[in-house]
Amino acid sequence: MDPELFQQTNVGIRAPPPPAPRGREGETRVAPIPTADEAERSGVDSPDATRAGRPLKLEVAEGPDRGKIIRLSGVRCVVGRSPECDLALKDHSTSRRHVELVVDDEGVLLRDLGSGNGTRVNGEQATEQRLVHGDEIFLGKTVLRFVDEVAAFQKAQAEAEAAERAEQEAISAAAAAAAAEEAQDEVTEAKPPPGRPGGALPHPTAQVPLGPDGLPRRPTRLPAQSRRRMLGLFAALAGAMV
Repeated sequence: MDPELFQQTNVGIRAPPPPAPRGREGETRVAPIPTADEAERSGVDSPDATRAGRPLKLEVAEGPDRGKIIRLSGVRCVVGRSPECDLALKDHSTSRRHVELVVDDEGVLLRDLGSGNGTRVNGEQATEQRLVHGDEIFLGKTVLRFVDEVAAFQKAQAEAEAAERAEQEAISAAAAAAAAEEAQDEVTEAKPPPGRPGGALPHPTAQVPLGPDGLPRRPTRLPAQSRRRMLGLFAALAGAMV
């Protein structure tokens, strides 16, 4: 073949790309697991991210929105007057974005967002503070109550156990007092009266004189001369009566 014709014929001819591998029918493809850097860049810590952890919630205890409850299911919860807040309040004394609650591994952190009237936790001024179960948050005329349901259950269980222990202790103390009183009564009944050995009591109509040893005294014998005079007196009386 003419070399020039061969050169012209092969100008612009390229080998076709290899065909893409086809997967098997019905095969499930698994996406690669993102690295830590990729997860951080993808916005895992965004306000819309959800979390798995302790059940937490905010209750409106006082104010125009009293009775309202919101569960802290996300990483952040913004509270304020703006309708865009996670917990939107009708209280005009609160700021549009008053506070935010950030949930992390250590618990819940409350942070004031530069509100006009400030934020108080349990009556104390606070700009950033860790919350515990039962804390009350004051925003203008609104009072929020932070509830950790696990901590609430543990507290109720501890109080019930303490009440049960106190009841058992009271029952044991009452039983011990009754036993001691009964034993004292038995000792009192078995003990003889003072000065009366064996607990024997004299006849109620008899006046028995007692000696220094507490025993009844024996009758005193009259002298012989006195006995003779007594016998003579008795004889004279008997003769007179005859």
